[in-house]
Amino acid sequence: MIISIILPIYNGEKYLEECLSSIATQTLDKNEYELIAINDGSSDRSLDILKKYYKIIKNIRIISRENKGLIYSLNEGIDYASGIYICRMDADDIMLENRLKVQSNFLYNNLDYIACGTSYRHIGGINKLVIAKQFKSADEALAYMIFENPFAHPSMMIRKEIFDVFEYKDSALSCEDYSLWSSILLEGYKITNIPNILLLYRTHD
Repeated sequence: MIISIILPIYNGEKYLEECLSSIATQTLDKNEYELIAINDGSSDRSLDILKKYYKIIKNIRIISRENKGLIYSLNEGIDYASGIYICRMDADDIMLENRLKVQSNFLYNNLDYIACGTSYRHIGGINKLVIAKQFKSADEALAYMIFENPFAHPSMMIRKEIFDVFEYKDSALSCEDYSLWSSILLEGYKITNIPNILLLYRTHD
């Protein structure tokens, strides 16, 4: 298995089918990725929607349990992952059809980078194109992070090996991704973005 997609879901029925459909139609061979979908105590139809995709997404694992929160779900999904790369995804977003192939090719061909995000287009509350910043060194990325987080969390693909050392932390509260990237960069690992627009990133009023 090359890629493990980690998809936490909490009451995501409104947009979940669009999200799953975008995963099912990836240009990467279906044998080369798995979906680990974590139904984090949803009280809506999220679980029913997930079950519809058992036969559509070849390698799908559904974990359904009581609500434990996003950070627990992320770490749990990573523990179950069998892929070389971890792909983050949110239940209200849409990945463009070549996302998995482009990002995994980048990491395969650029061994000095531990993770990469992508450019993306906002949908929903605003309609805005974001061409993500590219960084040549850990120090360059850290300097930029003084001003803002340049990495869109649901656009990230990360080498699984890094989670032998780092994890998402509850103490980071709503900044779990910023905290993770900062910790990784401070140790000298390189993270960048690629210019390709590979995600439709939903914003809400």
